Amino acid sequence: VGNFFSYAIGTEDNRIVNVIAFILIALIFDPLKKRTQGGIDRLFYQERLNYQKALLDFSQELPRQMNLDQILSSMVNRISTTMHVEKVAVVICDEREGCYSKSVNIPDRCCTFDPDPDGLLALLQGTKATQSLVLMEDEPDKIVLNQSDRKKITEGGVVLSVPMILQERIIGMMNVGPKLSGKIYSQDDIALLDTVASQAAIAIENARLHRSEIEKQKIEEELKLAWKIQQSLLPKSSPSIKGLDVAGITIPARTVGGDYFDYIRLGEHKILVVVADVSGKGISAALYMSKVQGMVQLAAEMYSSPKAILTHVNRLLYDGMERNSFITMILALFDLDKREVLIC
Repeated sequence: VGNFFSYAIGTEDNRIVNVIAFILIALIFDPLKKRTQGGIDRLFYQERLNYQKALLDFSQELPRQMNLDQILSSMVNRISTTMHVEKVAVVICDEREGCYSKSVNIPDRCCTFDPDPDGLLALLQGTKATQSLVLMEDEPDKIVLNQSDRKKITEGGVVLSVPMILQERIIGMMNVGPKLSGKIYSQDDIALLDTVASQAAIAIENARLHRSEIEKQKIEEELKLAWKIQQSLLPKSSPSIKGLDVAGITIPARTVGGDYFDYIRLGEHKILVVVADVSGKGISAALYMSKVQGMVQLAAEMYSSPKAILTHVNRLLYDGMERNSFITMILALFDLDKREVLIC
């Protein structure tokens, strides 16, 4: 074609004309080639096209799911049924919580991997690429793994491990066994699994954040309930006593806290005022506060002096309290007849 154009335009240097002709022919025939290839695939490779489409559709659905167990179960079932793979495991690994997995025909003991420098997690983190493990036993030099992970991969029948990467950080992996057809995984298969893995990583992180937000809301609701209970334990109003101006309030730094005050009437002419502070803040301090309140109120009925009350309460608290916690407390017994106050 280049020579024809060169002859037509009357030039002897046909190299540039050849390049232009080549580009034009490529542009013209490439769409035709794609349509022809698509027709051949639909005619002879319909099953592969079907599972590729199914997995691509599934990868697009993943980010919209918010339940972690549902995501992992869906991944395992979808990969197993569409790719006709008997053994599939989706493993999520966290440095603090360890590994959590959903699997089909792979034992749970083969789905737990430690963050060892020579382990599978480290290999996937370093390469950030799918690892073919089918020749691991025959060519041990090509894949450096510790003996523990090698044993788990062999026992689990895993031939391919696909990392799930999020922001350059591995959060887990998809481990698959051989196809039931006996065919090896093609580059198209691996690319498809990589797509599912990358979408799954986003979905898993979203599910974790969603679960964390729900747990946070539950904690806030429980703290609000704890605040209401704690407020109900404190005096609802200050007593009206002739000759005394009495007022008390506590506002915790957090929702609940360890501050405590109380008015305990010990007769018509006597009132015991209690002011206490549990070390620390939050739930633990509030629990100690409610415990102390019950002890003080009970001891006030048993003993007549602030010293005896505190001695009794201190003896009871000492054995059952953490050594890194303590309580400061002052008792003031007002005797309205004698116009005296006794403090301990």
